[in-house]
Amino acid sequence: MFTSNRVSVFHWNHIVSASEFELSRIHSVLEILTPKVIKAVPDGWQNIGSIEKAEDWIQQRKSEGGFYDIVLSETTEIIGFLFLYTVIDSKDLGELRLGYLLREEVWGKGIGTELINGLVEWARQTKLIGSIAGGVEKQNQGSIRVLEKNGFYRSNEEMPEQMYLYKFKI
Repeated sequence: MFTSNRVSVFHWNHIVSASEFELSRIHSVLEILTPKVIKAVPDGWQNIGSIEKAEDWIQQRKSEGGFYDIVLSETTEIIGFLFLYTVIDSKDLGELRLGYLLREEVWGKGIGTELINGLVEWARQTKLIGSIAGGVEKQNQGSIRVLEKNGFYRSNEEMPEQMYLYKFKI
């Protein structure tokens, strides 16, 4: 999908699916979805502690469509997942809804900021996206900083009580 200095983003189905690599991807789900990473995600994303549950989680994300691997360019290690969904607005431009999860080991190293910056640049180049929006738990100061560093602003749109909606106009 896009590449920045340190990360590349690929649609989950785009990467060649050798059985050894597929098993590596399943293990990456188990390694990434730690209690700290998933504390503010839906119930169906909790307690993914076995290969079978990880496979089910993967299949559910794939069926939803916008499921992407975030890969560290230097090592080709999967360090997170990006989730994108498009909603068409009244001007026939898409509003891209986003979510992402990053492995705890890369937190605080600018990877999230670089990821979102790459997404914004990619969206600008497509000329099909009018805005990008993402919900953030109010306590998730790291993600709030990532979005604000990339020019997102807190929207006044109604959200669940513990969430903010951040938007970026293209």
